[in-house]
Amino acid sequence: MSSKPNIGVNLRVTGHCNQGSRKYMEDTFSVAYQQTKDGKDLEYAYFGIFDGHGGKEAAQYVKENLMDVIVAQTEFWSDNDEDVIKSIREGFIQTHRMMFKEHYSWPKTATGLPSTSGTTASIAFIRNSKIYVGHVGDSGIILGYQEPDKRRWRGYSLTRDHKPESAPENERIHQSGGKVIYKAGVPRVVWNRPRIGHKGPVRRSTQIDEIPFLAVARALGDFWSYNSALDEFVVSPFPDVHVYPIDIGKHKCLILGTDGLWNMLSPDDAVTIVWYADTVNEENSRTQAPDRMVWINPSKNLVDYALEKWYENGFRADNCSVVTVLLDPPGPPKHQSGTTVESEIKSDITTLVRVNSADTVDSPIQSKDSIISRLVSVGSKTPSEKVKPGKVVPPQGATCRTTNEKDSPLKAPYDRSELERQKYSFLKRRRKSEDAKLDRKEERKISDSDNENLSRFSKDLQQVREHKPEEKRRRTMSSNSTGQTRRNLEIRELRSTFKRTLRQRNETLEYRKNRIRSVTWSDSVKMKN
Repeated sequence: MSSKPNIGVNLRVTGHCNQGSRKYMEDTFSVAYQQTKDGKDLEYAYFGIFDGHGGKEAAQYVKENLMDVIVAQTEFWSDNDEDVIKSIREGFIQTHRMMFKEHYSWPKTATGLPSTSGTTASIAFIRNSKIYVGHVGDSGIILGYQEPDKRRWRGYSLTRDHKPESAPENERIHQSGGKVIYKAGVPRVVWNRPRIGHKGPVRRSTQIDEIPFLAVARALGDFWSYNSALDEFVVSPFPDVHVYPIDIGKHKCLILGTDGLWNMLSPDDAVTIVWYADTVNEENSRTQAPDRMVWINPSKNLVDYALEKWYENGFRADNCSVVTVLLDPPGPPKHQSGTTVESEIKSDITTLVRVNSADTVDSPIQSKDSIISRLVSVGSKTPSEKVKPGKVVPPQGATCRTTNEKDSPLKAPYDRSELERQKYSFLKRRRKSEDAKLDRKEERKISDSDNENLSRFSKDLQQVREHKPEEKRRRTMSSNSTGQTRRNLEIRELRSTFKRTLRQRNETLEYRKNRIRSVTWSDSVKMKN
């Protein structure tokens, strides 16, 4: 058996995702490896992250099929980098075509059109001491490296975001028959949607509405963007594919994240957080008993810090998903090799991350007999279990967390950390502010409506009460009696309507005040608990 594994490095892998403030969770990720036939080595390790839009169906489909389609290509097993790159590119296209046949069975849009679901896809294969990267969309992959004579790590982007505003993508979109329109300051690829109410096939005579729809220029899925005249997709499924040799003395980590992470953190900031977590974990493994070791999940720290930045800026947090891969030299596990680290951590780094004392593990991921035999349980409080050999092996417990779970920043848990307490306090203040704005808006609306009604009623009353002299002279006693009765009834009806409107207004305002008091009281009870 070779003393060096096929992948050429030891790996420690973590993953974490959070729904944020969005109504749906459309992010997902995948971690897998393939053992050799004798089970003593690894052929490759695979990591993928997918940010869905228009529904979770496309992201889930790509997660389950993309890797299998790629490794089924004979070129993937070649030692020639060009063949491997070709197999990855072909795998993206084949997955896109396979998904086209499936998407008609997905839930339709509200207007009855076929599903508009699509997804970004950013993947990385580690094989033969190289990183093969393929991606469409804006889910970035960052390589962390350490410069000579430097302690901190830096970040280098291995991917380029496929955005409609970039010059190459904008030109390609127009050449494909598409168009880019700005909506609320964001450039979006236009969907030529048949006008609502249209039935049957789309023809040249069909009325079309131009809808600024998608903020990424490439993705898998998004079959609404197909241009039948040119037989191509405006939102392209063709990936950018590159290969990077691993310098194990320089390269330290790999971070895969959706735009929920990269919209808030720069590559250097993200790598710094991972560096800090790894440094503290090394120190703890050297000074603490394995069963009492406080372990920091770097992926969870990245997600928590990104969500905090979303809330601080007053935005609705996007879905946020991260996979972190720490690269170690082949040999004994890093945290068990007796290496020492400096005990002093610079104070400015402690403001970036917080140690989550609830995350404990018996040991981080390492190779044993040149095999990745275990994957860290994401967010688990129990030691990770051994992973059975297989093709697709997600981290144990690495399911995407939603806002219904206990540690979500949108739901105040009773035993929450200081970071979560600050998030909950911020959200409570913002909710009260939004309620107050809504109250003022409704009061103005009610007041404007009442003023309009009062003005109309006053005019009607005035018209009824005023009688022209010539009309009075023409009236006889009988006609005067009948007309007076009719006018009295009109006045009585107008007065009752006027009183009813005032009563409804007072009841509405009183209801709003009581609701604000009840919300404030319930929030105070939660904080006391």
